[in-house]
Amino acid sequence: MIDAQGKRVRLEEYILRPQPNQFKFVVLDQRDQRLDYFFYQGTFNKNLPTDLSVPLKELSGTLGATAPDFYLTSYEMGQSNTQDSVHDTATGGHLVNIAVNSNGDYVLTDPTNPSNTRTVTASQLQNDGNYKIYDPLSDSFAVVTPAQLAVSIKFGVYIPENDSFKDLAPGDMLWKPASTITPTRWITSPKLPTRPPAPITFSRQTWMPTGPMPAVCSSRRDGRSQQD
Repeated sequence: MIDAQGKRVRLEEYILRPQPNQFKFVVLDQRDQRLDYFFYQGTFNKNLPTDLSVPLKELSGTLGATAPDFYLTSYEMGQSNTQDSVHDTATGGHLVNIAVNSNGDYVLTDPTNPSNTRTVTASQLQNDGNYKIYDPLSDSFAVVTPAQLAVSIKFGVYIPENDSFKDLAPGDMLWKPASTITPTRWITSPKLPTRPPAPITFSRQTWMPTGPMPAVCSSRRDGRSQQD
């Protein structure tokens, strides 16, 4: 293939199965004297079927009363141009049940311990007249203006069966994977001061996949994560 600079690029992609409950996606890009690579390895709660489309379809969670059969318990991601590199890891993955009550607020429950539950208000008026809203899809908070409120509290959930989206509404139930273990990111680069590579720890954070691949981190810095 040809890149944006007109350079010829050799692209290779592989899907590996290191363990029965794991898959690993590897991408190699080679151009001139340069090699770039990316990998993402996901570890699931149980052994994966031959057809990976089934567990990958459930990575972002499922809508409805039935919990997904598959969810991530850990992941590892790395990318590099063989000089600079980024390495992310996270463990402790589990499911969280999110129910939208009659007020439009979110009731978060640990399915392995139903007594472990809390209700998170969808929106709260602040002293400055703005609103603090909760996003159940990323387990994060944001502040919006009154004019932005109506649109900002709508969250569309992807329905893979018919390739459509549905806005969460009272009575809906959503299952999302989350982690109580803080993800760690290692960054190394010759452009950084000379020192041993050190991990960057994201403060008050949960991770959850938002699409087939890869999982992403969503940071919350104003207090305890709701989905841990």
